[in-house]
Amino acid sequence: MGEFEFRHYLSPRQAKRGAIERDVSIPIDGAIGHRLFAFSQRTGIPFQIHYEIEDGLLPPLEKMLTQYPNAKVIWCHFAQIRYSSRSSIYSPEYLGALLDKHKNLYIDTAFGGPRSIYPLSGEAHARYWSNQDSWNKLIISNPYRFLAAIDIGGDRIDKLGEWTQNLRYFLGTLPEKTAEIIAYRAAWKLLFNEDIT
Repeated sequence: MGEFEFRHYLSPRQAKRGAIERDVSIPIDGAIGHRLFAFSQRTGIPFQIHYEIEDGLLPPLEKMLTQYPNAKVIWCHFAQIRYSSRSSIYSPEYLGALLDKHKNLYIDTAFGGPRSIYPLSGEAHARYWSNQDSWNKLIISNPYRFLAAIDIGGDRIDKLGEWTQNLRYFLGTLPEKTAEIIAYRAAWKLLFNEDIT
């Protein structure tokens, strides 16, 4: 299930046209979050969250992951930090510790390419590209916790080819076996609780 937007800034397209309807802020540890996490815990159905990476938002997420240890949570947009001034904690070390502590957390790899800039901050979308070696060490040590994704929606279907190439470029930075796991094996195991033979 997903993508559920708990904290979502304006998309780049909305920012460029001055639309504000997608600036979403819903407490992840509020009533809606509890219903969603509890449903996943009860049914085993994974769900995705869009939850911007901000220092103040991380403790509530950790609280929910702890309270619902069997909820299968996929956090969208790996290492996508649109305002660095709001995020001083998130790093390969932080995310690695989070993955070690919360076995119910998975990460989707839909993030901007090396030249993708968020128009409202003027900063790179994806911090992966500036610290690739450290992020790759984390991914290689936890390949079944990362899921290939491209974040395509009906209003940008024309970007499917370009974004598929971005995903392939990212996967190409990883060892072949790790890339294969992220490309499809990890999702299969998460969804069906079995390895592909």
